[in-house]
Amino acid sequence: MAFDWNRIKELTTYYLKKFFPNWIHIVIKVPIIIYLLYAFINYMLFIFSTPTFCQTCHEMKVYHAQWLDSNHANVGCYDCHGHKTFFSKIFAKVESLSELYHHLTGTFEVPIAPKKFSSDHNCKYCHPNDVKRVLPGDLIDPHKKHEEVHVEGKLAVMLNGTEKKELEFNGQHCVYCHLNVVHADKKEDRRPQMEFCMQNCHNGKKATDECSACHTDKPLPESHKAANWYEIHGAMAKKEDCRKCHAYTENFCQECHKNRPKSHDKSWKSTHKFKAKADRQNCYACHKDEYCLNCHGIVPK
Repeated sequence: MAFDWNRIKELTTYYLKKFFPNWIHIVIKVPIIIYLLYAFINYMLFIFSTPTFCQTCHEMKVYHAQWLDSNHANVGCYDCHGHKTFFSKIFAKVESLSELYHHLTGTFEVPIAPKKFSSDHNCKYCHPNDVKRVLPGDLIDPHKKHEEVHVEGKLAVMLNGTEKKELEFNGQHCVYCHLNVVHADKKEDRRPQMEFCMQNCHNGKKATDECSACHTDKPLPESHKAANWYEIHGAMAKKEDCRKCHAYTENFCQECHKNRPKSHDKSWKSTHKFKAKADRQNCYACHKDEYCLNCHGIVPK
């Protein structure tokens, strides 16, 4: 059945004139209607942004459980993930319709990688710069310096402390280091991980890799204080687990071993045979038997 648009127009005009018979009714009723509509939408935005509502989707239940077990259990979802202004909240809900699609079709990824990060403004609402932070162990508070770093591009992070992902960071500082502060199963994974720091920044190129930059009390192991440490560290590496300290720097060993050893000075060509006879195993740290053939034609005994 086709709509009678003229009839609809007549009815609309009739009821509008009945509800707004004169300008006094317009002046009084229109602001009230706008306010009630605003209050209703704002209330619905609040309801649809609570932890109770978020965990109704089964894929979010694990994140709801992590939130309950975190230090932010008294902070609502929207306090971190949301927006403060009325219209920004509406735009955010429109953008989140894609999440509804993935929920209905079962095409959501696991673990769920954030598409947008909590803003620094949301974090600083509860954690202003002038609040003194008590860090565990011997850590130095580096927040002032880290706030001056411009974060952009893709960085390797660990989601839930288990799965490595490359995510796009654009200007957000807090979540750059504190990505898993709430959503991680293990409490130790909620703190910034040393591996993340060393791989993405403190690699000796982008930022210093000196222990003293972050730690107040990181003495050298006793074995490293030996005068001949450079000579014996290769043999010690077979007995000790060097990865406890050095696994965080990619290609840590290669960074040194690609350079010429200190012993290989100007007189090395004439003196290396004595060193080789004394301890051939040191040579094998870098060279194979074939290397000797380049000059000697045979493998020296």
